[in-house]
Amino acid sequence: MHLLGSRMSGLGFALIGLLVALVSAQARNFTVPTLQSHQDGRVNGSTPANTTILFTLIDVHANRSTTDCAASFYPATATTTYYQRFYCTDHHFGWYFSIFNDISNFSINVIHSYVDRAVGPRPIRLYGTSSLISRATVPGFLCRQSSGGSFTCGFHNETAPIVIPVTGMVGRTKEPKEPKDTEDA
Repeated sequence: MHLLGSRMSGLGFALIGLLVALVSAQARNFTVPTLQSHQDGRVNGSTPANTTILFTLIDVHANRSTTDCAASFYPATATTTYYQRFYCTDHHFGWYFSIFNDISNFSINVIHSYVDRAVGPRPIRLYGTSSLISRATVPGFLCRQSSGGSFTCGFHNETAPIVIPVTGMVGRTKEPKEPKDTEDA
């Protein structure tokens, strides 16, 4: 009976740790205080040239972990970049497009992998999906066209950043080792 009780308590501790992690993940957000998207002028007057997206990503609750993220691609291949993970400067962060219409109308998914010793020694992955990022949905996201035909959009707001809620978490806790049953010895 003592062995069964210690197995149940070990499982109970693991479940409590996972529940605490899930509740704290639901209260978490990523933020984007700066974002810039740029598309070079048109090639041969018709095909859009290279596109670049750059942004700063902060995991507010993981010691305010901050990193810079970027990707460059040709618009014709933007649809092939869906679900292609791009890594940020801090390789514990990554991102990909969930929607890409153009440089002023897109949505991104972000990922942060880290170890939380309070939950266990194994990595936790937090996922977040932004709402549509566009001139209509993000106040202060402004776009302009240069005389050479390039388009640039930008956003910078430290006090009211773009908020990306954590929408999922994947991670496992390590179950505590079972104590040896000394009654049977």
